[in-house]
Amino acid sequence: MLSKEKKNLSHEIIRYILEHNVRQGDAIPSERKLSEILSASRNSVREALRRLEAQSVIEIKPGSGCYVKTSEIEILANPETDTRALAFQHLEARMAVDPDIMQLAAERINEREITQLKSQIVKLSRSILARDIKNISNDDNCFRMTLARCTKNSMFPLMIRQLEKNNFTLWQIVNEMSDEELNEIFGTYVKILNCIKKRDAGAAKNEVRNQITTIFNYLRTSPEIRSENHAVAEVLHD
Repeated sequence: MLSKEKKNLSHEIIRYILEHNVRQGDAIPSERKLSEILSASRNSVREALRRLEAQSVIEIKPGSGCYVKTSEIEILANPETDTRALAFQHLEARMAVDPDIMQLAAERINEREITQLKSQIVKLSRSILARDIKNISNDDNCFRMTLARCTKNSMFPLMIRQLEKNNFTLWQIVNEMSDEELNEIFGTYVKILNCIKKRDAGAAKNEVRNQITTIFNYLRTSPEIRSENHAVAEVLHD
């Protein structure tokens, strides 16, 4: 887990962006300047910027600077919205969207797309084995984006693109799992693929629900879960 100091520094950078009306595509101060503004070491600022880049809040362009990447930054400005709360919100949104994507993908996928999904699962297995959170998040996004495109409905890729923004936050929490628990999660991707290959839409829908519920149950039983997240539990168990 990131220390409170590092998480707060990320929030301070977000507050700076909002307070100075820095808009999507605009540059933010340099690493050196931010360390002066925030009275923090450059190493701490660098780590906070990398964290924000992984969350798709900013984009770091080597030799050019850091730029605001998203126009929907306000939710991250609230220090009460911690990483676990965001992870719960992300899971809630996925439960609303992913099952229907899986069902339509199973009905409409072609052989080329199935081959693509197989390759993505191989990449994901390597990332999970290495516990490389950034790559796990990226590989998971790619897997779900491919399935969204398999629906042949242009609205679903747009939805997945929105959900990508907090996927890294989710996987940071999930990385606290044991190897056995992570392997169980990986197994759900294989089951989803097998259902898709068989064109079993109902089973594919159920498997993705099982995947999300498995992750949710892990978060719910973690000792650091806040009572304010109980409302999400009701949604996921309906």
